[in-house]
Amino acid sequence: MDSVNHLPFRKKLEEYVDHCELNTPEEVARLFREYTLLVWDFKLLGRIYDFYSDNAIMYVENGKTVVGVEEVVANTLAFTAAVPDNESWFIDIFAEGNPEDGYYFIQSTRCVGTSLGYSSVGPGTNRSLSEGGRDCIGLCECHVQQVNGEWKITEEWMVRSNEAIDYVMRDTPPLEFDGPTHVMPPETVPYRGWIDSSEENGEPVHIENKEEDA
Repeated sequence: MDSVNHLPFRKKLEEYVDHCELNTPEEVARLFREYTLLVWDFKLLGRIYDFYSDNAIMYVENGKTVVGVEEVVANTLAFTAAVPDNESWFIDIFAEGNPEDGYYFIQSTRCVGTSLGYSSVGPGTNRSLSEGGRDCIGLCECHVQQVNGEWKITEEWMVRSNEAIDYVMRDTPPLEFDGPTHVMPPETVPYRGWIDSSEENGEPVHIENKEEDA
């Protein structure tokens, strides 16, 4: 990412993330959309400590459980090292709850990037996570509660296309699909690439469209 040229946009994200009060579900949804971009697109991984409790529990694929913010950071660092150009293209995010009882939010994103660095299965392969025309999808649900007067994620349920990611990161032949591929049409992805936090007529304002610039 050319983070320097996008510094004004990053500052807008940080302004909201640092000062929102989470009085409504809409604020929660916006907060974690913009927080996700700060962590994954701008690589501000230290922000994970801002919004995960020390003893956060993450339930992931195959019945595995990740416990503690340090494990969340370690896993994020490992994926970022393996896919340094990863971006989060939002499909949707919504939240429910209230300030007294806490909130739940659910988000779905496309992981867009390339196997460029070392992973647990070996060196980078220069293969796209979207190999074969398939999207790499991430889904998560998080429970957000007050912990010592601060809003923190205390539980998370997450699934991601890990088997497809693992295949791309291995030195194996490219994937071939017998049936038709179902590529998500662009109009179903309301938040793509770099997006301004401001809104006009209720819709986000795009700073640039990466598909058009490619």
